[in-house]
Amino acid sequence: MLAWVMCAAGAPQVFYVAPDGDDAHPGTEARPFRSLEGARDAIRRLKGAGGFPAGGVEVRIHPGGYRMVRSLVLTGEDGGELGRPIVYRAVQPGGVRLVGGVRLRSFRPVRDGWVRDRLPEEARSNVVECDLREVGLTNLPPLEPGGFGSGRGFRTHPMVELFFDGQPLPMARWPNRGFARTGPVAEPRTLSAWDGRPGSPEGRFRFEGDRPLRWVGEPELWLYGYWFWDWADSYERVERIDAAGREIHLARPWHKYGFREGQPYRAVHALSELDEPGEWWLDRRRWCVVFWPPSDPARAVVELSVLAEPMLVLREVSHVRFEGLRWECSAGDGGVVEGGRPCGLRGACGGTSAGTGWRSGVGWVTPWFRAILSFWAGEGFCCRGATGGGWSPADIGWRIVGLVICRGWTALTRRGLGWMAWGIGSGTTSFMTWPAARCVLVATTMWWS
Repeated sequence: MLAWVMCAAGAPQVFYVAPDGDDAHPGTEARPFRSLEGARDAIRRLKGAGGFPAGGVEVRIHPGGYRMVRSLVLTGEDGGELGRPIVYRAVQPGGVRLVGGVRLRSFRPVRDGWVRDRLPEEARSNVVECDLREVGLTNLPPLEPGGFGSGRGFRTHPMVELFFDGQPLPMARWPNRGFARTGPVAEPRTLSAWDGRPGSPEGRFRFEGDRPLRWVGEPELWLYGYWFWDWADSYERVERIDAAGREIHLARPWHKYGFREGQPYRAVHALSELDEPGEWWLDRRRWCVVFWPPSDPARAVVELSVLAEPMLVLREVSHVRFEGLRWECSAGDGGVVEGGRPCGLRGACGGTSAGTGWRSGVGWVTPWFRAILSFWAGEGFCCRGATGGGWSPADIGWRIVGLVICRGWTALTRRGLGWMAWGIGSGTTSFMTWPAARCVLVATTMWWS
């Protein structure tokens, strides 16, 4: 009996969340909350009343989709204590989707004559469109992709993406495979490299062939390329195309390493290049998504990512875990950690983020990962500004437990890092000597055709 009483005394307080709940409810199993914010606020009230239980708090989240219209922000007041954690746990691991986008359901043939005329002839009978106002969208992040050498900075630029049954679709582009090559760049060619080939700081180059002539008049046309070095990519917005002079003028700010002849590039977000299944284009004039569905869209889950903020923000939070949750369809970062003590992500934490999957700034943070990160456009997990003698728990407080799998990139970029860290200090030897049974680090660079 004494053992039973002690066990009961240490049991956590349990709240429930369900897709058909209401944040005005008390959070019981019969009357659950509707959102994680509702559970967070209930925990704040519980702590404010001095009733934080000896066993901590567990938030049990029923399967389903939960639309996120803003970041889930946890601060110091939302943390647990040593031996009394706060756990946000999926009742069915992997069955909870926290979604930073909207589902598109109503599709119709393209009606606008200007759009139809610009489409390649072979696409006109296959392309459909969806009016975003019908799903309540009246505002979207601007189209502003970045890149390692971007003049807009190597950082997250919120990006709208289209997903078809969970797979990111590429924006309409040319060439569909591989790259074209830049012609002669602008004078004066004051930049030089070890191989002797000169370059120009100005974003202007001649093109070969007639293909770019069809891009004249394209709204929001971008070029993705490796403009000077084969390791420094960026997206550059096209300001205008001089058809008579056969020259492409790029908008400022230009690629920070400059431009030179013979470098690979590709046109991106070009309506006139929407010529194969899966490609899409955003019509901001009429507030429509135009795309060639890979299969019947009425039988698929078609989603547009719109949340520009990080999905999860932890500021000076301690002793909080998220288990079995899928964070998906975000236009920005998946999660940001700023300071705090041991917190964790376990289970299928998901991805489909247009920014960095999970990012940490300076601070003593111990994220526990047993997760799969998939389909992000930036880094899978990024550590910035840590200090100390390597990646050991004693030095900087980073710990990776179990298996971290960096599985893919979105359709936005063609190259990215599964793992990135800089400002680490004096090396990574102590981290790399951890037993393989405890840690598997995947650090890779992948090219997409």
